Amino acid sequence: MIVDDEISKCLDLRRGLLGTGDSPPFVHMVDMIFPKRIFKGTSIVSLWEKYVKDPNHKPIDFYIHIPFCYAKCSYCTCPLKQFNKSEVDDYVNNIIEYLVSFENVFKDTVFRNLYVGGGTPSILSDIDFDKLFSYVFKHFKFKNDGGKCCEMNPLTVSKSKIKILKKYKFNRISIGVQSLDPHVLKLNNRGYQSEEMVQNAIQTIKRADFKHLNIDLILGLYGDTKEKLLKSFRKILEFKPYSISIYPLQPTKKYLQQCFNNDVAEFNTFWNNLADSCLNEFSSMAKKFGYVIPNFSKSFLNQLLPSCWSYLDSHIEELQNNYIAGFEQNVSVFGVGCKAESKIDGVIKYRRNRKYVEINKCSFSGWKRNHRTEMINFITESLSRDNLISLKEFQNQFKTNLTREFDHEIMLLSKLGVVNVDSNYLYFNAKNKNERFLYLSCFFSDEDIREYFNRISSSKKNKINLNRITNNLKDKYIFAEYKSLLKQIRSLQIEDMIDGFVSELRSGGAKIIDSKGSIFDILIPDDCLYTREYSKDNKPLFEELTTYKEIHKKNRRLVIFLKKNEPRTAVLIKYIHPLDSK
Repeated sequence: MIVDDEISKCLDLRRGLLGTGDSPPFVHMVDMIFPKRIFKGTSIVSLWEKYVKDPNHKPIDFYIHIPFCYAKCSYCTCPLKQFNKSEVDDYVNNIIEYLVSFENVFKDTVFRNLYVGGGTPSILSDIDFDKLFSYVFKHFKFKNDGGKCCEMNPLTVSKSKIKILKKYKFNRISIGVQSLDPHVLKLNNRGYQSEEMVQNAIQTIKRADFKHLNIDLILGLYGDTKEKLLKSFRKILEFKPYSISIYPLQPTKKYLQQCFNNDVAEFNTFWNNLADSCLNEFSSMAKKFGYVIPNFSKSFLNQLLPSCWSYLDSHIEELQNNYIAGFEQNVSVFGVGCKAESKIDGVIKYRRNRKYVEINKCSFSGWKRNHRTEMINFITESLSRDNLISLKEFQNQFKTNLTREFDHEIMLLSKLGVVNVDSNYLYFNAKNKNERFLYLSCFFSDEDIREYFNRISSSKKNKINLNRITNNLKDKYIFAEYKSLLKQIRSLQIEDMIDGFVSELRSGGAKIIDSKGSIFDILIPDDCLYTREYSKDNKPLFEELTTYKEIHKKNRRLVIFLKKNEPRTAVLIKYIHPLDSK
């Protein structure tokens, strides 16, 4: 390892990206470093119109998100909504109303793949299931040889829903099983699921001649052991699905607090021990059943990464195309539904901010993309997950040479001993996840990093002190109004709450700094609570309204902001933690 002044300055500039936690603050580095912006709905429509008019545009996948579940598994990281029949019906109608705005945009477009994810898409009634797909397939076109996949929960698999999927020529089903151990399932709020239920669901799907059936398992569930995990995997092999996908658990703060004493190191040790003891035995068992084994040698095996290891039945021919969660390079994605992300390759990556309304009233938050950012994204995403990049693959995707485009960055990392290059591959051999994150940030320019820190610094300077008002509230009217809002707080979904603080409030929105120091803009949601804006010496001042009981409730503090001049204007709820222990 050679560390000269240039390398030292490069790394010193970037060390602040790691924050103070045990894990890097962001897996998707491009989304972290580059600023998020607000886009009008009409702007998004225009960007798609321009994109599809290019006869050489990249393939486009179609994604539909159904966010509802009967119960939220304790490990789940997805933004979910509790099942409510009328709300689900409205949701399907809202998706269809939203898609009407894009019918003309995509009238000549043939989508490569269709993927319906969740949540639990199969939670829809048969009527809604058929209604949604009837509209989609009537107004949008899909390749005959493309993948058409729907996620299902073993609890909601039925002959009638399978019949509807066959009607619209779906060719792949993915079932989230996660574990077959009843004790592990119960510990993770999934006790409703049984092995018999899973077996019946698989048999129902196979009888309908779905060859491409995928089963998901999770490595790292609280309560799991080597013996339990291997037993679950062996039973799934006996069911003979086309593929078995093992996802590394990505613990939320709440999950760590509930199951691992809020100790990241304890979870990492638990997860690494499971991975080290099970992966080779998975491969041995799968090989005996005729499955193709994933290549672990090139992977950085760590639960931080949103990837999976798939075992494929070698006797079944693969689909020509298939949707890849997390966005495939050189492919665009048109996403629909709550929290669904979309990407116009080389142009923008975005997500809706508000509920489904007319397109001219819609707002989206996202990141502009260009050829350079797409290359950096490919490198950082690939090397976060794998230990190498194919130079030929990079050349094919971006029509340029990786080592020439990033010669200076590769030279610096080579001196550090974490990168080496031969005629076929760029190899990355940093082991520690914090070091991997730090070294990969070198693919961003110094100017990019400085601009990132300047944005954070500027936002923090604009933030006025957030004064705590507890049992010393003098304004009895405000206190009474605050108490009356507590019922509304409890009715909100978790996705409506922001983990961070307001740094700037302005007409129509707010600027937020989250708990990791990232800055982003939000549009004021219709269903959030209130904000009160005070003025002191013509400067903005935000006051928190809390009660002693609420400060200590579940070791978290719910905070309401009330806007002084417009007391009925909804703005924001937030979490603030850690709390004072007193």
